[in-house]
Order: sequence, then C-alpha cells, then structure tokens
Amino acid sequence: MCIAILNTKGTTLKRKTLNNCWENNGDGAGILYIDNYNQLQTFKTLDSFDEFYENYISIKQTFGSRNILLHFRISTHGTINKENCHPFIVDDNVGFIHNGMISNVPDSVQYSDTNMLNRTLLQKLKPGFDQDDDALDFLMSLIGNGNKLVFLNKDNDWSIVNESAGHWHLGCWFSNDSYKQVNNWYDFGGVKKQKKGSRAGFSPQYNYSDFYFDSAYNDGYGTATLDTIHDDGNDLLCQDCDTKLYGMNETDRGTCDYCDRYNTDEKNMSKEKSKYSQCDCCNWHDGEFKQEWDAYVCDDCLDALNGDSLGA
Repeated sequence: MCIAILNTKGTTLKRKTLNNCWENNGDGAGILYIDNYNQLQTFKTLDSFDEFYENYISIKQTFGSRNILLHFRISTHGTINKENCHPFIVDDNVGFIHNGMISNVPDSVQYSDTNMLNRTLLQKLKPGFDQDDDALDFLMSLIGNGNKLVFLNKDNDWSIVNESAGHWHLGCWFSNDSYKQVNNWYDFGGVKKQKKGSRAGFSPQYNYSDFYFDSAYNDGYGTATLDTIHDDGNDLLCQDCDTKLYGMNETDRGTCDYCDRYNTDEKNMSKEKSKYSQCDCCNWHDGEFKQEWDAYVCDDCLDALNGDSLGA
C-alpha cells in the first residue's frame, strides 16, 4: 500500500533500497524538495526507475542540505497517473505524502483517496497546520492508526502523523518495510496479494472498490472481498526480515512467505552439491562428494579410512 519516506538532509539512500521500493510499489514515484529559492518543487514519474533515480541523485546533489520526501505508490483508488502520484502540494508553504487507505473522504473514480483528502480537507486548514500539534492530533484521529502522513514545508521543517506506525533507519523515516527486499506480493491496505507476472507495465487488477471499510475495525484497514491473505490483527514479525506476518500460515511458521520460499531455495541449493571440492578430511586434495557422509573425501583419505565412517 505504498511507501512514504522522510529522507533527511545529508543521507543519500542506496540505489538498491530505492529500487526495492519501486518494484514493490509499481504505480508511480515522486519526490518533494525545496529549491534554492525556498520554494517547494515536485518530481513525479510513472515511466522507469532509472528516470526516478537519476532525478533523485540530481536533487540530492543540488539540494542535499535540505530534507526531501519520497513516495512510491500502489493504486487502490483513482486513476494511475501523475495527478494521483505523490507528493501533493497543499499550498505554497507545505506539501505531503501518505501511506495507507483513507475511508473518511468523498469517493471518486478519478482521484485517489489521498488526492481527495488534500482537496476536501487539507487545503481548507489554516496555514501552518503542519506544525500545530492540535491540528496533527485531529488528523490522526480522522485517518486512524493504519495511515501515516508526512509533511514538509518550505522552511525545511517536517512532521509525521502516526510516526510510531513506521520506523527510523539510516537516519530516515520509513512508513513500512517494503524497502528491504523485492517481494512477490503487493500490499493492498494490509492485505497481501500475490504478484502476477513482472512489474513492467504493472497495473493492479484491484482497486478501492474491492475493499470495504469500517473505521472502528482494525485501525481503518478494513477487509477485502477478494481471495486474499488477510491480516489477522497480529503484530508478529518475520524472524528473518522483520516484516509483519499475515495469516495463519505465516504466523504459525514464524516467517513470511517470501523468506520461507527463499530459505527453501537455499536448502535445495545446498543439497545440490558440486561433484568435487576440497576434501573435508585432509583439507588439502580435491575429493568427491559422498552422499552417505555428506562430505567431500579425496582418494587418499578414502583409502586411509578403509570404509570406516568419516572422522572415525
């Protein structure tokens, strides 16, 4: 369900980290930054990660003494286009990005829930609301714990609604874990859906209308009418990658589906031993792998062992 990142000044994120975000959130990416005239500027693209990364590096090199906001989108509501791509400008003073799914806004076929939040509420708030604790508390009560908002104003001040729902890493704030590795599923508002085919040209077959909401249920995440893997409300984390576990299979196993498949592949690879390698007995000559001993044994050691068990 997207990832929102506060990229603090002085920190340049690795290409791999940002590429993971792009691959896991395939409906466009954007950057909010402050230029040398203290004006808010945005960059948005739907086309390619290379284009995004080139602009990211250029912005960091030119305006690296300032904070910037990064966003990678999964579309759950509204058209997949640059207009619905984050970040959004509230006014000349502040812009923002969002992670989650907001139910308490008017429905729209054209505009995303975040776009509608900006049009119907944020742009009507008094200037400076992004640094007003009461206003931020109001927004938190409105959107629920499952949503996060990150604001950046032209004075380089930032604020986060539901900061504790994300985490800090490398001096930056991330709204979720989708920067850690490329997953084989997409997260639609707390519901994992397996990817179908490659990311290229990805357009989800599911949208906002596939989900029904109850703001009092599950912190606004709601449930899904699709055949999906449901969030069972647990806060258990994968013992290998620390992503949240979903469904009985993952929680019972203790690892997410991605890590389970990875670990299985690793085990299978370890079983497919090459025929020859350094002898495990003398650590000198090359030996042939002996399945019964699960070890490599050279001819000399094999003769010395004379049929006894390895290491006897």
